[in-house]
Amino acid sequence: MDADKSTLTFAAPPTIETELRDYPYVSIRFRCYFCGRRADVRSVACAAKYGHRVTMGRLLLLFRKGCRWSDERIRKPQKYGMRCAGYCYDLYREQPADIPPFRDQAKPFTSEP
Repeated sequence: MDADKSTLTFAAPPTIETELRDYPYVSIRFRCYFCGRRADVRSVACAAKYGHRVTMGRLLLLFRKGCRWSDERIRKPQKYGMRCAGYCYDLYREQPADIPPFRDQAKPFTSEP
């Protein structure tokens, strides 16, 4: 029972099939490579609007709908045209979103000069 307290482990990182009720983090971070759009959404707000059974893939599709490179826009399909590159920053990551990557190296704040 001598566990290392500096590392946190989860059963599995969240995927596209993960339901919102099983999403382990408080905030959901969406980003787009092409247009630079970004959204930081609380999981509670998404659950109130879309229900707790919605998957992360469905939320990602909803984020991609607003992109000007989205496939759902009315324009001629192009073989080599750009498409929306929206993604959820925290999917498939082992590191929790709320913990900085170098937290062991951080020094505690002291009031002494």
